[in-house]
Amino acid sequence: MVQDTAYLRRAYECECRMVADSTLPMKLAARAYLNSSLTLLLKNHILTYDEYRKNLERLREFVGRKEFEKEMPDDLAEECRKQLDDADENFIFDVYFGDTTVLKRSVADSMMIAIVNKNMAKPRIDNLSYFRTLILKMYLKMM
Repeated sequence: MVQDTAYLRRAYECECRMVADSTLPMKLAARAYLNSSLTLLLKNHILTYDEYRKNLERLREFVGRKEFEKEMPDDLAEECRKQLDDADENFIFDVYFGDTTVLKRSVADSMMIAIVNKNMAKPRIDNLSYFRTLILKMYLKMM
């Protein structure tokens, strides 16, 4: 948790204004969308879970644009896709395990089962996701 959330709140408000500006270059817009969908904002109670999901949906729409693939550098495009792919996993580990009041237990359990199934279906998985999957399986008593 951040000690003083005033700076974090102001930064998030700036990101929201940037996203609302349609004349913003694609690279800056991508960075603003990424920053507005960070779990850090949830942990510090700047966003609610619903606002977080809405920001992720905006990022998903942004990534789905035709001009996204053409104008976006590969590393930034990959970061946007990874943020979307790992959103639920990051939420569970960064927010839910620290504060279980953010979401109902049944919803969180369903989300965890979906994460485990998704990760187990991947032919290749990065080390972090692999260890997180093992932890979730133990937590859900699936082992």
